[in-house]
Amino acid sequence: EAQPIAVHEVSIDPEIRDIFIGEAEEVLGTLQDALPALRRDGQNRDALTTIRRAFHTLKGSGRMVGAAQIGEFGWAVEKLLNTCLGGELDIDTQVLDLVDDAVGLLPRLIERFRDGHLVEESELSEIITRADQLASKEKPVDSQSEIVSVFREDAGEKLDTIDRWSGAQREQQVVTAEVDDELLRMFHTLRGSGHVAQLPAVGELAM
Repeated sequence: EAQPIAVHEVSIDPEIRDIFIGEAEEVLGTLQDALPALRRDGQNRDALTTIRRAFHTLKGSGRMVGAAQIGEFGWAVEKLLNTCLGGELDIDTQVLDLVDDAVGLLPRLIERFRDGHLVEESELSEIITRADQLASKEKPVDSQSEIVSVFREDAGEKLDTIDRWSGAQREQQVVTAEVDDELLRMFHTLRGSGHVAQLPAVGELAM
């Protein structure tokens, strides 16, 4: 087994070390209590918020007392969960597995810090790299839904104009109305954009 790496970056007051360790152990208990609820329901926002806050605490407190590994570890997972809370990333199996593995590594991080050692960099970098990769994922864009949304907005504006023109003709009791070029262009655009949005019925209606 590889030997642990000695901590040498910061000299930490033993009392501050003990306070931080106690806080980190409380955070670990919070995570172990909240994780099963998120496992059961990935949409459980309360559980997700609790877990995200726990990693936020590890980040802040770890950095303040010189527990650099725990601080960076907490920040990597917090960033990922911020992305999920913001709706930019779904809580899927990969995210849940990452959080599960992070919670599983935390007792070792705490124990190593208590003994004045760091864990092997490879153990930590695997979690941080996975968290960063997942956080950088963008939710796939449904291009068809986006096209339909744009079409709906544009068509609504054109139909409002057509409706106003039609209403004016009725008010004037026009029997045979003269259709101007602008109105024809609107119907032509509706026909073309209806086909682009894969709404052939709208396209045919506008012909």
